[in-house]
Amino acid sequence: MTNSKLTKKALLTSVMALFLCVAMLTGTTFAWFTDTVTSSGNKIVAGDLKVDLEVLGDDNTTWTSVKESKAAIFNYDKWEPGYVQVKILRVVNKGNLALKWKATLVSANELSELADVIDVYVKEDVTAYPTTRDEVATWNCVGTLRTFVNTIEATTTGTILAKAENETEFPSEVLAIAFKMREEAGNTYKNMSLGEFDINILASQLTYEEDSFGKDYDENAPFSLWDGTVPSEMPASLVVDTEKHLISINDAQAFAYFNTLCNDPDFTTKYGSKWKYTVELNADIDLANKAWTPITMSNFVAFEGNCHTIKNLLVDTGADKAGLFAEITCNDIGVTYVNNLTIDGAYVNGAKYAGAVAGCGTQGYFQNVTVNKATVVGTKYIGGIFGWGNGTIVDSTVKNSSILIPADGEKEAGGLAGYISNDGKESSEDKIISGNTVENVIISAPTIASGLVSQPNSSNKGTALIVIEFNTVKNVTVTTSDDTADVFVSNNVGGKSTVANNTDTNCTVNKSGTLAVFADEQSEMKSAANTKNATVVLAPKTYTTVSFAEGVTLIGAEGTVIEQGSSSNAAFGSTKNTTIKNIEFVGTNAQRYGYATGTVVFENCTFRGEGTDSLSWALHYDGTSGANILYKNCEIYGWAAIAGGHNSLVFDGCKFYGNGAFGLCRSYSDFTVKNCTFDYSDVDPNGTRSVGIEAMYGETVTIENCTNVNGDIRDLVTLKYEGKAIIDGVEYTK
Repeated sequence: MTNSKLTKKALLTSVMALFLCVAMLTGTTFAWFTDTVTSSGNKIVAGDLKVDLEVLGDDNTTWTSVKESKAAIFNYDKWEPGYVQVKILRVVNKGNLALKWKATLVSANELSELADVIDVYVKEDVTAYPTTRDEVATWNCVGTLRTFVNTIEATTTGTILAKAENETEFPSEVLAIAFKMREEAGNTYKNMSLGEFDINILASQLTYEEDSFGKDYDENAPFSLWDGTVPSEMPASLVVDTEKHLISINDAQAFAYFNTLCNDPDFTTKYGSKWKYTVELNADIDLANKAWTPITMSNFVAFEGNCHTIKNLLVDTGADKAGLFAEITCNDIGVTYVNNLTIDGAYVNGAKYAGAVAGCGTQGYFQNVTVNKATVVGTKYIGGIFGWGNGTIVDSTVKNSSILIPADGEKEAGGLAGYISNDGKESSEDKIISGNTVENVIISAPTIASGLVSQPNSSNKGTALIVIEFNTVKNVTVTTSDDTADVFVSNNVGGKSTVANNTDTNCTVNKSGTLAVFADEQSEMKSAANTKNATVVLAPKTYTTVSFAEGVTLIGAEGTVIEQGSSSNAAFGSTKNTTIKNIEFVGTNAQRYGYATGTVVFENCTFRGEGTDSLSWALHYDGTSGANILYKNCEIYGWAAIAGGHNSLVFDGCKFYGNGAFGLCRSYSDFTVKNCTFDYSDVDPNGTRSVGIEAMYGETVTIENCTNVNGDIRDLVTLKYEGKAIIDGVEYTK
């Protein structure tokens, strides 16, 4: 492991600070006007990481570990109206790993009314206890204890890096907390107990240190979750280091406020020139599909993602410059770098200039950027990474995405970028589009669309070119309504840009083809789905089931749901040569009575059977002779009943789970499961439900390279009524 070379404090928000206060009250029975205070253990659950909570002694010098002392912090037993108690606390990373943490509050009972007359005050960077009550009154009052407790889960997250080898102190953050019982609290509260609390601080590895293969070994650690609000003041988790010229974003709230910081007219007065600053992301962030306002980031040196991921981005403005960033521009120093960043799950619906990372990439240099599962919709200049600009893109990836300009829009959609120009400037420095990959992407526009850059326009001034080379395009479909669709570059203006040494595999170019349809209403979805050979891209909303015309491809943005109406309604009245991607099916019967002819493919879909009775199915696919059904990389929660006379039905790379009541895959026709995982841990604790894989009525279940989380794969298989199973080439019969 490589320890951090910098000492960085992940400053906690006031609410976080307050939460740690309650941590000290953890397990403590508040008993104003009573004569006892009971302390049950302050819990710190940190796995192999070393995180601690400490309290400053009355001497303003000695710090005592709560983990070691087990003592309650707020331990006075004669609380009364007007009484104030102050404690100074700190969170400490005592290990050699960077960590991210989340705190949760566990209470056996509801809070009493006492929580409504205890006010909480906080102050950061306090080095000694206050000497007067008046001093405490100047601190930030964050509300009552009840207000605080009700906001815990959404706000108590943070990150702390590890101590560098040459440092003597562990990284920490210090904060003071004061509790005050209101003077007007009368005899109603006498002998009233607040209730008992336990606090769990869950620490997990932060994607920061590297092993022999990179930083991704701890990439599945929890994300910092955004609650959809922008703080009114700059949170402590957004740190501006004026000496190192470094802006550190340490959680979701800090990232939300970064937009405000960028637009601060007094930035230069407060911090100095922007062009000296690098912005770094120190946490994985889940934007939770809350409405995001694109950030205009101008004149910074770089946005360093540190290999972190931002997921569930939602920009639905219908306005120009739509993306995580509205625009990345750098007029002072020539270029702004965007490095080592992943966007996983994005829905961007704008007008001109739209991209998952940025609407405009003016003077942006994008390196090692990944965009996965993005839907980008606009009217002109749209791309997987950015829509329009004079930027550079190297060693980056766009995959499993849809990039669309609808039929009533204009032009220029590209897998990486829509339009790239040198802006007519005298320059000898080429713009480079190299080493990139576009894979499993649909690109559609009325005119000028391609798998890489729809339109490169090299300057007529100077000698600079746009060089597009050594890129890979795989499983990409490009469609225009005229003859301008191309797998690499659609319109090389004046032939002045270099397009060479790019490779393509299994790509489709539809010139004068049928454009993809974007639908964000049920009626639009129904109309498009009944159009033969239509490609339909859905907004992240909830729809009800419809029937499909032949050849339809249905693709959901991240968060798209189709809800089954009732047990007697077909998930699909009729499907023929149909492909369904990235959609979650839910309901008492998530998918039931689907009938198919031809080939039907479900890819990256989720099926959740939400019922608990005997008619609850995650999926129940019927069919007619000759149908070929494939479920690829899907998740199935509940009962899967495989009925009908299919020619073939295959689950490949799927994950089967229980839904609490069911965990059963039953055959009424031959089917195959390969490269699948079965996890029925939560099903039927009393043993009253069938669990596993049933081969029935002389049908054959073929199982290849599958895993049973709870034991051997053979333990899951039951043979009934002459059913047969072939497991990794070995045949089993009853």
